[in-house]
Amino acid sequence: MLLRSNLRGPAGFRKSQQLPCLVTSPDVHQRCLTRCSSPKQEKHQMSMTEAAERVLQNDPASKDRLQRLGSAAARVAALQAAKEEIDRAAAAAANASPAAARQQEQQQAGQAAARGRRKDVADAQEGLATALQDFKEAQLELQRQSSQVNQDLERIESGKAAAASGTVALLASLPFIITESKPPPIALLSMATCLASGVLFGVVYRYALRRDTNNFQLKAGVVAAFGLVRGLAQAEAVLQSQSSSGSNPFSISSLLQAAVPAGQSMLLFGFAGAIMDYGLRRGLLQPFGQSQESED
Repeated sequence: MLLRSNLRGPAGFRKSQQLPCLVTSPDVHQRCLTRCSSPKQEKHQMSMTEAAERVLQNDPASKDRLQRLGSAAARVAALQAAKEEIDRAAAAAANASPAAARQQEQQQAGQAAARGRRKDVADAQEGLATALQDFKEAQLELQRQSSQVNQDLERIESGKAAAASGTVALLASLPFIITESKPPPIALLSMATCLASGVLFGVVYRYALRRDTNNFQLKAGVVAAFGLVRGLAQAEAVLQSQSSSGSNPFSISSLLQAAVPAGQSMLLFGFAGAIMDYGLRRGLLQPFGQSQESED
């Protein structure tokens, strides 16, 4: 903006001489100096500058416009700096957007994979629980079937032991029955009792020994128990018969007569125990509880 001044100046200075209004700015001073750099006008430069300064100082309106112009220029500079900052931020955001998008996609893919893995783990755990339940049920069924098979095998082994022991007991009692010359019904009754005693002895002997087949004291204890029970019962019957006939039951002859059937019972179960021990040693009979292992 240029101002026209009607002030009077040195000779040669026209009234309509144009003066730059921004004489206080270095750029305006430079332009003024450039325009007034001719040899004819250099001598008037200081006078023009002083005149312009006096005009600006004495004109409040021009001074106010200069202030507003400076404020506007400062605001323009600030806005331009802010625009440049915004442009740089936008450029940085544009450059960072693909990387951020890729990172977000990777995060989403990772989260989806994690959810898939958790689902797979849950399905695997559920399948494992079902398999364990099926395994337990199958194991229980196998145990039931094995127990049934084991019981059948035990019954078979017990039958074998009873048959062997009963047969030996019956054969061992025949000489005593024959020598006593008993009537046939009494002889048959004695044979039946010997057979039954032998059968019971074989079963109990096998259950008593179980796997302790080398325990001599246990073997002798079972034989003595059966022999004493049967022998003492027969001895008591003999003594009662002697007492009924009027004889002294505690006489030597009565005691000897009572000792004979007791000794016969001990021999009878001794033979039965010997055949049982032989069968166990040879593997013809299985101890109680070992039938399943032999089957496996």
